[in-house]
Amino acid sequence: MTDIEEISVILIDDHRLVRDGLQMMLDRQSQIKVVGICEDGKQALDMIRDIKPDVAIMDISMPEMDGITVTRLVSESGVSTRILILTMHQKPQYIREVMDAGAFGFLTKNTDYEELITAINTVAKGEFYLHPSIASLAFKEFISTTRQGSNALSDRERDVVRLIAQGKSVSEVANTLFISVRTVQTHLYNAMKKLNLHSQRELIFYIIREGIVDPMSYS
Repeated sequence: MTDIEEISVILIDDHRLVRDGLQMMLDRQSQIKVVGICEDGKQALDMIRDIKPDVAIMDISMPEMDGITVTRLVSESGVSTRILILTMHQKPQYIREVMDAGAFGFLTKNTDYEELITAINTVAKGEFYLHPSIASLAFKEFISTTRQGSNALSDRERDVVRLIAQGKSVSEVANTLFISVRTVQTHLYNAMKKLNLHSQRELIFYIIREGIVDPMSYS
């Protein structure tokens, strides 16, 4: 999905203040149109199947059916709606379960307005969005697993993977590490080959599934 002129969005949250606040913010955006609002998982599933919006912004904890289950059922149904999770939950287990279920993005409710808009535009195009603070969860476990066995990553490969997991582009990684873009691409290619992955998006999904912790804490 590219060059979207207008993004249709539905809002799913069991707190009216949250729903009303989100709608008020999104109504300011000319390219975003709120086409539905509901307060529980069952209503959400029915609404997504009926309206088929571009993006569904959804909490995890909801009455009737939780957001993880809704996400999985939407993914299995083949509906093209992209699920963007907006929640207070930050535990790695929730992030892994949501991503495995098929969500395209994960934000916490302390996210600022500008980032929410960025996330909506990103997932509407079929791309993956994760706030750096969320993407950095559980990285220590990932690093320890990649240090073992014949497929162990080199120190520089781990540096590249760590920065990619934080949401940096290849050029930003190159600037951060003071190396060329071609060198970053080589390290990234070698890391993904060792992990049997085929794209940066697969790499991010792999990191999330493996359990990512704060990269600032790894040694």
